Amino acid sequence: MKKILYIIILLTGYIIKSPGQEAASVMVLSLKDAIDYAVNYNKSLSNARLEVEKSKHNFWEAVSQGLPKVDGTLDYMTYFNYELRFEFGMPSDFEFSSDQLAQARDLTLAAFPGVTEQDLYRHTAGNFFDNTLSAMLPPSTILMSDQSTARLQLSQLIFSGQYIVGIQTAKLAKKISEQNVEFSELDVKEAVINAYYLVLITEESLNILEQNLKNLNEVLEQTRKMYATGMAEKTDVDQLRITVNQLENSRNSVRRNLELTKNMLRFQLGLEMDA
Repeated sequence: MKKILYIIILLTGYIIKSPGQEAASVMVLSLKDAIDYAVNYNKSLSNARLEVEKSKHNFWEAVSQGLPKVDGTLDYMTYFNYELRFEFGMPSDFEFSSDQLAQARDLTLAAFPGVTEQDLYRHTAGNFFDNTLSAMLPPSTILMSDQSTARLQLSQLIFSGQYIVGIQTAKLAKKISEQNVEFSELDVKEAVINAYYLVLITEESLNILEQNLKNLNEVLEQTRKMYATGMAEKTDVDQLRITVNQLENSRNSVRRNLELTKNMLRFQLGLEMDA
């Protein structure tokens, strides 16, 4: 009869809810099912497959270095309608009002006592008069408009020894990662087979110990009754009790070994240790 390994996986949710009882999902795996499950979900094998994907991306990245490249940039600058104010001095065609001329004359005469109006266009007083008028000019403004620039560049690699070496290196790394997946898959299959049969052997050993312990307890009970009636010695009872204790210790040890072997199988299958 084909032996089936029962692996109980406790889920975070409930599949069948009942009052006061948590639901559990039971996974029934034959040896072939266990191997197939491990090939799909083993952590080490999954990492090896990720390395293959990574090597593929690295290969195409190396290839892309020799493909035509188009680089484009677009710059846009705005001044938010800012007006730049500046003064160039007094233009020759600018006409001042009579009030401005009178104000400039009064300021100049006050700054230079004894100077007449005819002297306003001479020497320092004339310069002061011109500066005073220039200060009255309204400032000129320039509206700063928005600016934008665009750039498009096309490049093509003609020949590069470094480029060829890079492609060959990436191709070699890709091939090595693919071979590692194959080797890892073989190792996982072998480990699953060993752990699977070790669980079965340990369970069978535990069953034999349980049956032997049951039979020995029955013999011990019968020997105690015989001792009570004087048909057996006390040493016979003591020897049987010691043997029972030894078998119980052996049974507990096998139980611990069984849990350890199950954890080994869980690890190979990619399950959590508490599954």
